[in-house]
Amino acid sequence: EESSNAQQKLQLEITQLQTQIAHTQDSLRLLKASPQSDSVAQQVYIARRQMLEAFTCALSHWRARTLMHETLLLWQQWLQQRRALALTVCETRQDIQQRAVQSLEVMARHARIRTCYQTWFSWNHQHRRARVRAALTSSPRVLQVSTHKAVRLTVDSKFKFGSPDPYAALLTQHSTIHTAVQKGTYNPEWEETHLLALDAGVTVFAVEIYNRGGRSDTMLARQDVLFGELPAERDVELTIPLKVRHHNEWVDSQDTMLYLTLKARGPGWV
Repeated sequence: EESSNAQQKLQLEITQLQTQIAHTQDSLRLLKASPQSDSVAQQVYIARRQMLEAFTCALSHWRARTLMHETLLLWQQWLQQRRALALTVCETRQDIQQRAVQSLEVMARHARIRTCYQTWFSWNHQHRRARVRAALTSSPRVLQVSTHKAVRLTVDSKFKFGSPDPYAALLTQHSTIHTAVQKGTYNPEWEETHLLALDAGVTVFAVEIYNRGGRSDTMLARQDVLFGELPAERDVELTIPLKVRHHNEWVDSQDTMLYLTLKARGPGWV
């Protein structure tokens, strides 16, 4: 506000000097045009010329002061902008440092979580393998299941998104065994053989077929396989109709089939 008042005062002084210079120049023109040429007129003329020079010098002085004042104002504005920019840079640098520290903490926390999960999965996998091995060793009834293929799988329209990526799961009271995933097919062929440990008197196991999804797997078909009493060390081929999902219900299908081969292993079948 003080700088604005000073600038207005300088402009007012300059305007007054310009008015006085204009009046003095008019007076000089009148003296030149006057027919009188006595010494008094010459002295008045010289005095007016000196006054004009003084006014012109004062005008230059005031203009220089005005220019210096404007330059000083610009310099102050530039300093304020630089100060604000420096504060912004400092805040941004502090924010970046804080974000970097937070990112490092998050990465370290994720690394600890990943290590815990890897340890748990490794232990769980080893524990499951040990349980299956113990069951196969202790159980006299071991069933060899060869999963060949499934034909004409169907996908409910609610879950349909392109071709499925099916895999089969064999479920017993002791374990669950998965086959490999077949990419993009309604007629998967696995040709895999697995051993299932069964308790005495158990003549059934479950087969479920899933579609491998991004977040969760979707069950496509299921069935309980009843095999009764099997002859020892002989292959028994089975063609099993599967149950498929239809409007959130499981119904028997005569088109969707699963091909298995069973073989009794161990002395418990005799």
